[in-house]
Amino acid sequence: MSLKNLFSKIIEKAIPSEYKTENLTYEQLLNLKKQGCDVDQYLEVYEKGEHPSQIQEQIAQQEQIKIAQKEELLEQLRFEDINIAVHDIPNPTDLSKLTPYLNTLDINSDFIKKSIGSGPYIGRNKWREEVRKGKVIFTSVVQAAPILWEKGEIGYAVAVYVLVEKGEYKNNVTFLKSLSHMLNDFRDKAYCPQGLSSAMIQLYDDLNNPDSIFDVKIDQTLLDSYGFSFEGRKVNSQKIRVKTGGIINSQKEKKLPNGYFPTDGIIPMIAFGTNRDFEFENFEFVSGKFYKL
Repeated sequence: MSLKNLFSKIIEKAIPSEYKTENLTYEQLLNLKKQGCDVDQYLEVYEKGEHPSQIQEQIAQQEQIKIAQKEELLEQLRFEDINIAVHDIPNPTDLSKLTPYLNTLDINSDFIKKSIGSGPYIGRNKWREEVRKGKVIFTSVVQAAPILWEKGEIGYAVAVYVLVEKGEYKNNVTFLKSLSHMLNDFRDKAYCPQGLSSAMIQLYDDLNNPDSIFDVKIDQTLLDSYGFSFEGRKVNSQKIRVKTGGIINSQKEKKLPNGYFPTDGIIPMIAFGTNRDFEFENFEFVSGKFYKL
């Protein structure tokens, strides 16, 4: 039995409520024993030269260390695949539940209706055709307003996502997490690395400006600056997109799983509509009811 469980058990079953644990002396414990209280194990603490308050402080410190380690592990979950028990994850999800929707979208399905509705009254037929040609795209949150990671009302908040619309890395969660890690490191550099294109220099500035709104492709200068590779191969890609997205309270509460971002930062969206510079124009949240645990 751990010290914490030992003390709680003794306190609950043996020591009268008028005594405060931190004030108990060896003599008081002896008196309690004479009164029939089972305090032998508690007496052993004194006999080892330790005071109960010291033990409690040690327990408190150990608990703080455990909490810090858990928070660090959960933060790490955003950037790499690690094994964490589901019950230890604040907002776990199961993306495999979305497998039936990854290849084709049924415009009349509950999946579409509960995620993005029935479309505008004017131009609905065109909208329906665009959605039918759309795709479910996984994104990884690079950065976001803190309130988006927890329950609570918002007025309006912005997040930055990284995604791949097509090609071999599309919807590859591990790849997306690696990109998110690289972009976080890029943002946190004291100075923008040398040798980058003007677009990537601007991305560095945008990531460090909470008011920036942008939509840009990562080019090779940034990937090469980090020697970015995946599964042992150098990554050459012009299909990695980094974009901001605004969120209002109704979206947060109704569309995100349990009303806030998943702990691992992977957000599936329905992408549709054509864009001159990118594959898709519009991105709407997949309803969290389809992939939450």
